[in-house]
Amino acid sequence: MEATTTDVRALQRERLRTSLGQKGMSPSALAGYVGRESHYFRDFLNGKKKNISSQTLALAAGVLEVSAAYLQGEDREPSVQPSLGRQIPLYRAMFTNIENGFGDFRHVGDVPCPPQLLRVSGPYAVAMPDDAMEPRFAVGDVLIVNPSLHPAPGNSVVVQLAEDGKNVATVREFVSRSPGKMVVRQLNPERRSTISLDKVLVVYVVHIHFLAEF
Repeated sequence: MEATTTDVRALQRERLRTSLGQKGMSPSALAGYVGRESHYFRDFLNGKKKNISSQTLALAAGVLEVSAAYLQGEDREPSVQPSLGRQIPLYRAMFTNIENGFGDFRHVGDVPCPPQLLRVSGPYAVAMPDDAMEPRFAVGDVLIVNPSLHPAPGNSVVVQLAEDGKNVATVREFVSRSPGKMVVRQLNPERRSTISLDKVLVVYVVHIHFLAEF
């Protein structure tokens, strides 16, 4: 007997949930990887969203390393597919300068490169070290930067500085740039800071945001 649409959706939810568990990934992290809102797959799994497109499922299958046909409810077996093939470094602050919020970020591991950044040179991930950007970002949220983007007012950015012989970094909102200086803003508590461009190494735009559960 031919499966009904309801049966297929139930099977897709089951296989998506199983594949997430095997990968050790949260629904919000998967949503970030395929360029969707953080609640996208969570809403599908709990029945709030009735269906998701085959294109999105195919992207999800690539991240979860299973066949698209399996995730769509067609194949019986979850044949393993090659991974996206590229890993990017994850950095975490070992300490934070309380006065200016800049921390010493160290390489602590690697995470898969999101599909939309596979052809971009030099993306990397940082774990949000403090609550200075709440409610936009929470402590532990994973932020992935896109070095090919130019910061515009309102963008969240990772700013790297040379300070006391070390490379330090922070996450802030980009406000403006003028000759010799740059202005950034933290949200909690609201405060603007002016940084001399002589100290700035790079300013990279946060392109993708994973919730702390990632």
